[in-house]
This record gives sequence, structure tokens and C-alpha cells, in this order.
Amino acid sequence: MRINRILVGMALLLMAFAMCGSFVYAQEKEKPVTTEETAKAEAKETAAEEAKEPAIKPTCDFSMTFFSKYVWRGYELSKGSMVMFPNVTVGLDAGKYGAFGINMWGDYDMKYKGAGDQHDTATWWETDWVLTYANSIPFSEDSSLDCTFGWINYDVDGAEDQELFFIFGLTNPQINKIVSPSISIWRGVMYDPAATYINLSFAHSFAMDSLSPKTKGWSVDLATTFGHYNIPSSEPGADYSAWHDGFISGGLTIPVNDWCSLAPSINYSFPLTDKADDFLKAVSFDGNSSRFVYGGVAFKMSF
Repeated sequence: MRINRILVGMALLLMAFAMCGSFVYAQEKEKPVTTEETAKAEAKETAAEEAKEPAIKPTCDFSMTFFSKYVWRGYELSKGSMVMFPNVTVGLDAGKYGAFGINMWGDYDMKYKGAGDQHDTATWWETDWVLTYANSIPFSEDSSLDCTFGWINYDVDGAEDQELFFIFGLTNPQINKIVSPSISIWRGVMYDPAATYINLSFAHSFAMDSLSPKTKGWSVDLATTFGHYNIPSSEPGADYSAWHDGFISGGLTIPVNDWCSLAPSINYSFPLTDKADDFLKAVSFDGNSSRFVYGGVAFKMSF
């Protein structure tokens, strides 16, 4: 039954991808040659129409990531195997009215170490479905608060969970020259009492255009995050609340063409407190690991 849901979901995303591609192709067909006066008149008319009502543009993004380990919020979710993360997002960009998206993210473990019949076998272990709405709230001529609201469904072997999330980022030319900060809040909705995860993120990319003509469009991408987890329990004394996990990442973005890029990276996940250290060790595969170094490469396409 779970496999059927995955296949149906992938089919729907592929259909949406095909519709986006057809729309974009239709929009980009060669236009008839016009005189200069006619072209100017059409440009003015188009600008007037766009001012009245922003165009709705379909979008599609695909990535396939290959990592040496799967770590999520500090938890070790794979061991001794390569993992693959297919990721597909289709959406509609409505300009000033915001952007809507639907996403599917998967985890395929080449040698799954979990319990049960699938131990040490290649396993599609997780499928996540995400719905999002994003928009920006300007508060000055060149600055805005970027907001994303969404819902996510985690479908893993033997378990399922759902969360609502809110992500707030800052766009400001002066601040973004140094860092791009954001905060995200994730709240469980399936179980009572509900867990809450708060993540602070700081990222920056350094353009490499000036180094060489061969590195035009390349960038060095650095990021760090700090997470706080509050996991209440119905059992007395079993609550967990702590600054939970830290994360540091360094990587490159290497454009292949206008719509495709490669992004190798190396990552380090670690506990932020002694309490988190004990907690993460207890749920690791060997019962004694809470710090993980892993790396890989992502292949990305945007249409």
C-alpha cells in the first residue's frame, strides 16, 4: 500500500512537471517579426497588463543528492551505506501574491541498517510530502521579510508524522553581504503532546567569478545551523528539552548550464549540549555516536 502511494504521488508530480514544461515551451515559441514601432507598442501594452495583474508562472525543480550518511536534526538515520535523496518540487509563482509549491522528497538507502526483513538491503525508507506558500513582506525600499508557511508529512517505514512549519528570512543588501539569516519553527500535529523544533540558520555564498573565466557562476557556499528541540512526554520525568544539534556545511555550486548545476559538500553534525550528546548517542546505531562527518554531491535542475 505504501509503495502504491509513492508511485501515485510520483506519477502526479511527473504529470505536473510535463504540464509546466508544455506551458513554458508554449510561452517561449518564436514570436513573429514586428516593426520597431509595433514592438514598442506591444512592450507598453505588456507592461501595462503586468502592472494590472502579475503573470502566473509555473516552476519545476529537481535534485538528486548522493550522501555517505543520512543525518536529520542530529539523528543518525543510516550507517555504512550510500543514501540517495530524490527531490522534486512543482509550483506556481504568482508574483506579488506569492508562490505555491508541492514537493516530494525521498530517501533510498543502499544498505539499510534498520531492524526487520529489510536489514542490510537496498530500501526506499522514507517519503516526505510538503505543501508550501511563500511571500515577501517589504519593510523598506530594498529590504523584506521572506516568509514560508507549510505542512509536511513524513512517511517512513513503521511510522508516520506530520508537522506545520514557518520559516522567516531576511533580505537586506547590506546584511546579506555578510550573512543570510533565517529562523524556522516546526510543530508536530499528529501526536499529543506535540514536539517543537526551532532552527536558527546562517548562510553565505562567495562568488568565484573573479578567480578565472572557468569559474564564472561558481560559488563557495557556507552554512551553519543551531537547533532547539522540545519533546514533551505523557510519562512524568521523560520530557526532553535542550539546545539539540549544530550543523556546519561547506560546499561548491558549479553550474553546468543555465538550468543545471552540481553541488558537492562536506557536512558536520554535532550535539550542542551534554544533554543532547547523551540523547543522540542513545538513539544512534552503535549507542555511542553523536558527531557525524559526511559528504556527497547534489545534481540540481531548475525550469
